[in-house]
Amino acid sequence: MAESETLPAWVDVGALEGLGADTPTARSAGGVPLVVVRRQDDSVVAYLDACPHRGVPLSETGRVLEDTLVCSVHFWRFTLPEGRQTHLPDICLQRWATRVTPAGRVEVRAPSPP
Repeated sequence: MAESETLPAWVDVGALEGLGADTPTARSAGGVPLVVVRRQDDSVVAYLDACPHRGVPLSETGRVLEDTLVCSVHFWRFTLPEGRQTHLPDICLQRWATRVTPAGRVEVRAPSPP
């Protein structure tokens, strides 16, 4: 069983105010590394923290440019919020559901197994 399958429905990953706008930020949910991005409109997206090309952490190598998350290693770009690679749309980041609680906490939920 994968680690994400043992997580509770929603996992707190920190305060919304602790996330810089358009800044990829490392977070963890039950030991699963995530990259979390607070967008300009205060919506939040979260993905498994690994570029599908080489597995490098997007929280370390990524940057947000024109509403895409760009891996700075080989410049693969992923649309926000969908996480689709812009030139190879069949390649996607593993997206986690997100919500912001009334108290301003960011919570994530693991994707359902296929």
